[in-house]
Amino acid sequence: MTNDQTPATIYLWRAFRLHASREHILHGMRAYWPTAEGNARCSKDDHSVPHENCSCGIYGYYDPADAWAEAANSNKLLAAIHGSHMLSDDTTRLTPFIILARCRIWGKTIEADRGVRTANAEIIKAYMIGRVYAQHMHPLMERYPTVEWELVHEVDLLTILSR
Repeated sequence: MTNDQTPATIYLWRAFRLHASREHILHGMRAYWPTAEGNARCSKDDHSVPHENCSCGIYGYYDPADAWAEAANSNKLLAAIHGSHMLSDDTTRLTPFIILARCRIWGKTIEADRGVRTANAEIIKAYMIGRVYAQHMHPLMERYPTVEWELVHEVDLLTILSR
């Protein structure tokens, strides 16, 4: 809490996949986000989210490199399952399907070493590689009008990850 008894704003990092074939909806590794705001629900039980004895909740990382690593590892798993040849073994490079996002969180939150699980999150800013995402920028801005979108060059990824 801050001095005025208002909760401090907490920002974390998440990675999303772009599903252009699904009307430009972002996928948060476990669920679709049709709006910039995500509200967690448990698919296993009817309890408060996140719960100490469950893996439910919206995951966020303190370090953008950790969010990126989760997305890169997830893409490698999808490549193994679907035989995609488009994904690089170099996890420092953005693949054509990943958007890195800075999110504001609120509500019940469980802290961990590298991040948190929380009840609610909102995408504040999203980073996309220009040459890959330029054609998707306008539809994404229409679907997610409250998000600040930034097209970046691949070489800028290391700068973003080191913030």
